[in-house]
Amino acid sequence: MKMKQFAGMFCAAALWCAPLAAQAEIYGLIIGVDDYAYVPSLAGAVNDARDISATLEERGADVTLLLDREATRARIMQEYETILGKVQSGDTIVITFAGHGIQMPEALAGDEPDGKDETFILHGFNVRGEGLGERIRDNDISEMLSRVPLDVAVLMVADSCHSGTMTRSVDPRGDLGPMRFVDIGTEFGADPLAKPHVRTRSVEAGDLPNVVYAHAARDDQQTPEVQIDGVYRGALSWSVARALDGQADGGDGMTTLSDFQDFVIEQVRNLSGTRQTPGVTYSRAVELMGADGAGIALSVLLGNEPEAPPPPPAPEVDLALADPPGLYVKTADSTRAVFLGGARLVSTEETARLLWDRESRELVDRATADVIAEAEAEASVELAVKKWRAVQPLLRWSPRRPLQFRLEPDDRRFTLGDAIHITIARPGPGFDYLTIVNLASTGEVQFIFPAAGHTRTDQDRIDPGQTAKRLGPSPISPPTGADHVIALASQTRLTDLHNALERLHGTPAPEELLDLLGRHASDPEQVRVGLLPIFTQR
Repeated sequence: MKMKQFAGMFCAAALWCAPLAAQAEIYGLIIGVDDYAYVPSLAGAVNDARDISATLEERGADVTLLLDREATRARIMQEYETILGKVQSGDTIVITFAGHGIQMPEALAGDEPDGKDETFILHGFNVRGEGLGERIRDNDISEMLSRVPLDVAVLMVADSCHSGTMTRSVDPRGDLGPMRFVDIGTEFGADPLAKPHVRTRSVEAGDLPNVVYAHAARDDQQTPEVQIDGVYRGALSWSVARALDGQADGGDGMTTLSDFQDFVIEQVRNLSGTRQTPGVTYSRAVELMGADGAGIALSVLLGNEPEAPPPPPAPEVDLALADPPGLYVKTADSTRAVFLGGARLVSTEETARLLWDRESRELVDRATADVIAEAEAEASVELAVKKWRAVQPLLRWSPRRPLQFRLEPDDRRFTLGDAIHITIARPGPGFDYLTIVNLASTGEVQFIFPAAGHTRTDQDRIDPGQTAKRLGPSPISPPTGADHVIALASQTRLTDLHNALERLHGTPAPEELLDLLGRHASDPEQVRVGLLPIFTQR
């Protein structure tokens, strides 16, 4: 019997839930396009599609995988019709697309606030001729999803982007992957596609009552491909695949919609260094039904039939310093080797993860294309490298116990003297107490909240009746580079942790900080963790 473990991912009708089917199935239509005939190719979309396909197939899903030239508009529509002819009540459809996105003039006048349709493009896309039809419009997606019976659940994943802007500039010494966006100009030939049906006007995928919709970035942001374990990937696809593996379950073997949403959003932001603002949306009707507790597993995205045992928990991330990175030393006249503890010196820039530019006195993370520290001498490089090694496990550890908090006004690169606020959202009932510590670019531990006066007056709590707490303003001060703010929301005041942080305050101690977090903040039932980089410049 297929999909026993995943039966009834979630139930979604307007105000009711049908019983779970005895043999509920999952059908996957998984699309990945790296190879483009007329626009720049990508490097990670096929990796994304294969990863998600393999993850679903391991659980018995019936998957159709379309890669590169196979992913024509006609084939996609044909395979979708085949799936629609198979699904029954309680089944689930998973549709994912990884590849380039574009914007084109809207096909239905007045359909889009900005007058542009968001569009996925396929291998043979061109701005003229029949190739112009090799695309999937947002209206097409809305039409496809609206035809799914309400007692069949849909997970739609769009790992592309539709705009040419970035949250912050890319350092030219870096090696950020290709962008999943192409600027095709404004001149097009005659459109071979018929106009979308008028019923798709202003319909959003996340508004449909049986659809969970995950997208890689806002419409005004670019989506970069990122290196994960040395391989180019889309951060959204990688995060969704890990959620399908069970890594978003919080340790209890059950992944709810809220779990899925928090895990994917925080994982994507971490993996992309906050260059992306992803989203996971689902109908308010589904959310309310889950909150009311009516029926079986209404809020469960990746649940189990009642008689099936929960899957084994995913392995926990070890909070220990990451392996030493490859470091290339760049000078005006040579690349003479110097001894730097905590890094492996490499002889070519292309093989390095970190680059020390001795002339500009900056340390660059080539994979994220960001300046991460001021580095005048070997000693400062060594401290910054150790801090980098401490951040890597945190990037994988924190989303397993996610806490959402955000910089205001945005995630751009800040200049000395700029003022920022931090807003921390309560992750659930009872997570009232806040702790904030900053790991500076130098590796210095800075215990910044709460102070003794806060705890005496209960100011270290999110106020009753409020869903978030806003702190600041705080001015940006030297040194510049990449700091990482760690925020904790806990069920009780973490007094022992606070005492230990006070002793570490002002000292370069990233390894000791990892040890403290492992001892005091590992239980997701008691503590939620958020990690947020702050990039600064002079």
